[in-house]
Amino acid sequence: MRPWLLLPLLAVLATTVSAQTCTTSWAAPVDGTWSDASKWTAGAPDAAATACITVAGTYTVTLDRQQDLAGLDLGGASGTQTLRLARILPTLGSGRVRTNGRLETVAGQGINVVTETLLVEGTLFQASSGRLLGVSGTLDVAPGGQLLVDNGTNSVSIGRGGMSLLRLRGRLTFDPGATTGRNANLYGTVEVDGGTVEVVGNRVQFQSQGTFRNASFEVGPTGDLWIQGGNGSTGVYVLEGTMAGDVEGRMAVYSELQAGDAGATLDLGGTGLEFTGSGARFASAGGAFVNRGLIDFRGWGARGVEVVNRGMLRVSGVSVNLIEGAVLRNETDGTLDLVDQGAFAQSDQTGRVENAGLAVVRLATRTSGTSQFNGRLASEAGSEIRVLAPARLVIGTPDTEVAGPAVALTGDGIVFFSADGLEVEGTVSPGTAPGEISTLAVQGRLRMSRTEGTAQMIVDLGPGGTSDLIDLGTDKAYLGGTVVVRLGLNYTPQVGDVFTVLQSGMDDVEGGLEALEIENPVNGVTFVPRLSPTHSALLLRAVASTDIADDAPAMLALTTLSNPSRRPRLRVGMPDPRPTEVDVFDVRGRRVASLWDGPLASGSHDFTLPDGLPSGLYLVRVLADGEPRTLPLTVVR
Repeated sequence: MRPWLLLPLLAVLATTVSAQTCTTSWAAPVDGTWSDASKWTAGAPDAAATACITVAGTYTVTLDRQQDLAGLDLGGASGTQTLRLARILPTLGSGRVRTNGRLETVAGQGINVVTETLLVEGTLFQASSGRLLGVSGTLDVAPGGQLLVDNGTNSVSIGRGGMSLLRLRGRLTFDPGATTGRNANLYGTVEVDGGTVEVVGNRVQFQSQGTFRNASFEVGPTGDLWIQGGNGSTGVYVLEGTMAGDVEGRMAVYSELQAGDAGATLDLGGTGLEFTGSGARFASAGGAFVNRGLIDFRGWGARGVEVVNRGMLRVSGVSVNLIEGAVLRNETDGTLDLVDQGAFAQSDQTGRVENAGLAVVRLATRTSGTSQFNGRLASEAGSEIRVLAPARLVIGTPDTEVAGPAVALTGDGIVFFSADGLEVEGTVSPGTAPGEISTLAVQGRLRMSRTEGTAQMIVDLGPGGTSDLIDLGTDKAYLGGTVVVRLGLNYTPQVGDVFTVLQSGMDDVEGGLEALEIENPVNGVTFVPRLSPTHSALLLRAVASTDIADDAPAMLALTTLSNPSRRPRLRVGMPDPRPTEVDVFDVRGRRVASLWDGPLASGSHDFTLPDGLPSGLYLVRVLADGEPRTLPLTVVR
């Protein structure tokens, strides 16, 4: 039922109860027993009576016999009027506990049936081991009213599946007191409409179905709240408006939680809301979910619904399924936390993860483990994927977008890519913070894109040759874009310092960087990227700034100016001064010409092949202080 339809109905119910005519009333503000006829204006109430305990003052009336009752009106203008049920009230037609009224049971007692509605504007206390609405009925806790449940020494039950309704607009508190007690079970339908559920301690189980509409929850350090199905119910809970509160203990959903037509917001702090078990999932009753607190996924996933994360969404040791077009969108202020092999899967290939914020892959209780995005992942500009050692992230499908423009891949863990490798248009940076020296292992071909112009490596350098490292194992790398250098707080670079910032056991690092930037430069010193002689590593070498020409490239470069030609021309771009050899070889590997052998200054240098070479294919090799470059040229006559 929608909120705008519920309010007029509640007003009618309250009017109906208050309009009841008293058959007999408690005569004076003194304690007494129900069966004492002298205490009533018209004798002790029978099953057909409407009993009114409304005289002002503070006193207690004790029900000392099993009693059916047509109606009850409890609460006066001042003081506290208490009706204590020392015996079972099998059937109550309708009732009202006013602001100053208190209806309480003793251990083992309760109310079995409420034919219409029991409206609580004051206090209803249900003792341990008792049962409330054990057969059927509606209990409506109004704003300002409270239902107190002692879930101490023995278990307590409220409602019956499919036969009872607990409507909470006030406060429901489960408090075991000083005892380490038993469970409390709510078997009937639950509607929390602007009310608050408090679990001070012990386990409380919602075991049916219901609606949470602008509901608040407070779970103490020893509290354990379960929201689940069963007892002949659908097991579905619809969330409308906001579910908010603070959880110090545990609050877990074992059932399906649906977002109402206008959408729903989850804002639970502390240990947050746990989704656990095979039936725990997000779904839609017309709207989408927004999370602003903490959700800990240990269950099944989501179907046909959009879940927008602006808080913390943790996936703990399970693979979350996204089916029937389900979308999990992590906003710029959100964090996806994949813990202990937490993963995402789209079994029907219709779900997807959209990341505009931070996604973290880590281990908490394991010493090794793999997380994965096994399906569509769209990483948006400004987002970050951070893999923390010793965790491993597997990107398993080709339509997964991990490192697009302005996307950062960081951390000190292991990232594995499929055979297609990783095309980086954003940032690759070992570590999690500036100045932190780390190694990021990449398993799979790494290609720093030249086409978008945004690809960059960010590396930290420290004293003693220590630096960030991208370790490719036995995989290949093709370099492009920019390398950004950050100097450690205790490091002042000296000319001649050399750092290895990328390495591959395949001796297969190719390409060249377009630019080098230093975030916190030191006067007189800059850095030049170099490939190792075997092409197994990318090195950064500190050089004097005065040795670098204005037109110097970021790395050693070899390009053609005219090719093919009678006398092909080429250009050697020197990032820094080096002893250099420029030689020409024929297809049989014989050196046929030497164009340069000696020091070569920083900047651009043009060379022309000698006249008289026969037509054919030749190979030009530049060897600059051990760093090689080669280029094929064709002579035509």
